[in-house]
Amino acid sequence: MIIMKKNPPSHVIALRWYARITGSLFFLIFAIFFWEDGLPLYIFAIDPFHMIALSTTLMGFLLGWKSDFWAWSLILGGTLADWIIVSIQQGEIATHMGPMVSFFPLVGFMYWYCWWRSKRTQT
Repeated sequence: MIIMKKNPPSHVIALRWYARITGSLFFLIFAIFFWEDGLPLYIFAIDPFHMIALSTTLMGFLLGWKSDFWAWSLILGGTLADWIIVSIQQGEIATHMGPMVSFFPLVGFMYWYCWWRSKRTQT
């Protein structure tokens, strides 16, 4: 018996491409900053957890081209870890993470929705 895999709806495909392009642009902007200023190795010494959380988020943007699950997991996990780290450093709940970082969860939720809808159409 052959089980045919149904294609996800067209809005999921369009949203996936939007998330891929947006995530790639975010990654490219950070890559340009690192290339321009040089990789700030001193930040690893001062604040290694912040850089690990940011690197996890950026890795999620790249993995979005391969897997929706790993993309949303790494993007939302890295952004949440970064928010927790900044909140601990400030001694209060961080209300503003910066203009670009505030949009990272949006891309993560786009990948989550694409993964969820694609998973629903497979059964």
